[in-house]
Amino acid sequence: MEIFDGKIFLEKMKGKTIMFVGDSLSKNHWLSLLCMLHSSVPSARYSVKLSMVDEMTTYTFMDYDVKVMYHHSLYLVDIVEEKIGRVLKLDSITSGKLWLDVDYLVFNTWHWWTRRGPTQPYVSLHPYMHIYKDKFDFIQDGNNITKDMDRVVAFGKAIDTWGRWVDNNIDPVKSKVFFQGISPTHYNGASWGEPKAQACLGQKEPVPGEKYPGALPMALEVLETELKTIKKPVTLLDITNLSLLRKDGHPSKYGLPHKTGMDCSHWCLAGVPDTWNFMLDGHVLKQLGLNLWKLFYRVGRTKVVILVIGLKEIRKQKVHPPTTHTLTQKLSSSVGLYSIENECVECVFSSCLCIELPRWVWDDSESNQMYTGLECPFINNGLNCQKNGRPDNTYLNYRWQPHSCSLPRFNGEEFLVRNKGKKIMFVGDSLSSNQWQSLVCMLYNHARLIIPSIIHGGSISTVSFPEYGVSVMYLKNGFLVDIVVEEKGRVLKLDSISRGAKWEEADILIFNSYHWWIHGGQLKTGKDWGAPNIKNCEGQTGPIQGFRYPGNRYPGEQVVKDVLQKMKNPAYLLDITLLTQLRKDGHPAKYADGPMDCSHWCLAGVPDTWNQILYTVLKVANKWDMSYGHHLCIEEVDKNKI
Repeated sequence: MEIFDGKIFLEKMKGKTIMFVGDSLSKNHWLSLLCMLHSSVPSARYSVKLSMVDEMTTYTFMDYDVKVMYHHSLYLVDIVEEKIGRVLKLDSITSGKLWLDVDYLVFNTWHWWTRRGPTQPYVSLHPYMHIYKDKFDFIQDGNNITKDMDRVVAFGKAIDTWGRWVDNNIDPVKSKVFFQGISPTHYNGASWGEPKAQACLGQKEPVPGEKYPGALPMALEVLETELKTIKKPVTLLDITNLSLLRKDGHPSKYGLPHKTGMDCSHWCLAGVPDTWNFMLDGHVLKQLGLNLWKLFYRVGRTKVVILVIGLKEIRKQKVHPPTTHTLTQKLSSSVGLYSIENECVECVFSSCLCIELPRWVWDDSESNQMYTGLECPFINNGLNCQKNGRPDNTYLNYRWQPHSCSLPRFNGEEFLVRNKGKKIMFVGDSLSSNQWQSLVCMLYNHARLIIPSIIHGGSISTVSFPEYGVSVMYLKNGFLVDIVVEEKGRVLKLDSISRGAKWEEADILIFNSYHWWIHGGQLKTGKDWGAPNIKNCEGQTGPIQGFRYPGNRYPGEQVVKDVLQKMKNPAYLLDITLLTQLRKDGHPAKYADGPMDCSHWCLAGVPDTWNQILYTVLKVANKWDMSYGHHLCIEEVDKNKI
């Protein structure tokens, strides 16, 4: 899961509307997103519009023309005032007219369905004290009006009505629909193994482990069953299990000022709903509606076309041929949890010729420690495992050891001198950022007397070492090709790279893409590396032994190889896949700045080896044919002198 960037979220959502529809848990979710956005753009102008008639609140971020709305609708279906009293109509949704043509809809209901008598909501306080009457006296199912009925059954019928509304009214090209899921409560300590607990009062940490010991909310199965009957696409933000584990996240007695009682239903802000919005952000970016494997293959071909055409245009303008080394990072994504075929590792390290049978070896020497997470100021919180409390440091004490040679020791000063006056740019997704942060930390550690500067400008971040004139840049571009806002929605254009102009200024380019092409937010399990009883990377303290990864072949790898073989201009493949797959111990896991992360990598950590390989390749680039398919042994290179 990528780190949430509110500014990027707003830029990508420009001209669009996102609406939360539901009860007070939906409001909890909505307020969290507003706070996250405000934190990212604190000086952005916004307006607030309140409508008592529609029970709607709208925040508009005027600089981006983005509306973030909350529609108060406890049951989603209607409550109607009739002669006999207030009737909850399970087959009627008249308020649905307010949901039409909204770009992103996030629905929620369940919290009030089991309340009866005086515990029913009669007055619900909006943040601005507007009053809503949500009490009902009867329930109507078709023509049958009854005083009461099984509330879980009633909930299911209401969700069925809502699902039919989605099928009849939603245009999937225009509107994307999400259901928040079932937010749990924590009033019964016995359900998590503390029968003497006073509900959630005094709870300071999550339930340990990955599985909640108690029962799931009764509504979850009903919801999942009903969602399967909906023909139009609806994404379930499956917040239930992760929220069940957070018995410590409720206001408890620290709710509204001077209010008596215990709130173990809603969530503190900042807090758990922020994670719900991390999930929502990831799903919003993922809403492409196309075959992702085919897309990835086609984007590979597009990249070739764009690079070749661009170089031809330069020649036509009689500009000197570029000296840029184009380096394509090997597929990363959840690399440590996927696989490649490895009968004999090719010579992909330019300084280590005819390498076979590489492996990770124990090396706790001081020379193997290039920097620490406690010293480098450029590491994102989610990757700084040491700072986040990871208790072991064994993952820092392994060195990648090819069979027939050793990688040269990284020398930051020599790197800066050799690349004096150059611009190095990483282009790609969050794994590209992972490698970029690693390199700037490695350089910072070797140049302590030099004070680097960091500039964040739009989608580009730059760390500069002014005494050497070296700039190390990261350009966020998860798919390499363009995403364009059109009337029908956001379109991923497989044959367009308008942002390529930004790449031309770089002397060294390291491209990466893959992480988000098939991203489903699911953690891979230990069965992928031969440990079927292990659910994910949590608690792993050592690499997979040996030089083979026991899992299946990595699906997109051959696509990249095929494309690189066809390229006329030199591009080198940094073959990081195998060495990274073996490092199941190198992920942040629970020591990330959010949910379990078995995709990215701790810093210091595995990406330092990627940069050691990059350093080695660049060091001998003048002796090396950078073209893919020609990186076998070159006789005139004397490996003993490297």
